[in-house]
Amino acid sequence: MKSCVECGNILKLKKLSNGKIMCKPCIDSGNERDAEPEWSWHEANQILDKLFLGSETSASDFTFISKNRISNILIIGNNIEKYFESNPKINYKQIGINDEPSEDILQYFDECFWFIEEALSNETFYEGNLLIHCVAGMSRSATITIAYMMRKY
Repeated sequence: MKSCVECGNILKLKKLSNGKIMCKPCIDSGNERDAEPEWSWHEANQILDKLFLGSETSASDFTFISKNRISNILIIGNNIEKYFESNPKINYKQIGINDEPSEDILQYFDECFWFIEEALSNETFYEGNLLIHCVAGMSRSATITIAYMMRKY
């Protein structure tokens, strides 16, 4: 698994023009001020074999969705568009969790975990990969993804 050469982070990674792999916080801190990322900050990261974690931007990019065989999308948040809802090859689940410190995200774990398991098993849902996202891909969706991995592994 790839990780940041500065801090070991596995999320928000960028391969820089000099070949180094760094995370957004390390680049933002000035550790690599002159390096240009080779790809967008908004592209989702592959976390497990069939699981991607990303932002609303990655969920709206049909090239990304197609290239990575995304067929199941778990949206964590309210008022986030299902960009390809009319596509019969993409299965959506939306969990209305607000991006607020007072939100009790724990109450949604079982519902999210069930969807993740079904999507990854491809027994109930469409064959392909799963994208979990919220608006920025850094708090709600990351929390669900990490909690799922903690429970599973």
